[in-house]
Amino acid sequence: MATSNIVIAADTPVIKEVIKDKKNGFLFKTGDPEALKNVIQTILSLSPDMLQKVAFNAYQTASKFTYSTRAKKLLEFFYKLQ
Repeated sequence: MATSNIVIAADTPVIKEVIKDKKNGFLFKTGDPEALKNVIQTILSLSPDMLQKVAFNAYQTASKFTYSTRAKKLLEFFYKLQ
């Protein structure tokens, strides 16, 4: 079986715009180590097929973000803070 890259991220506003929990990655509550532990346990319990699906979805999502796309998103985020 090929190695898959699984995305695990804190549920910050910018990250939640890109990562959809259990679709193209896994989110945990920011600052909550217990929530991170639970996410890791969930991942370890998933079938290899499910992990491959999530990893593939993450790859497809990441391929849509060029450097300029990411920079634009970051600027939009900072403008919202004002």
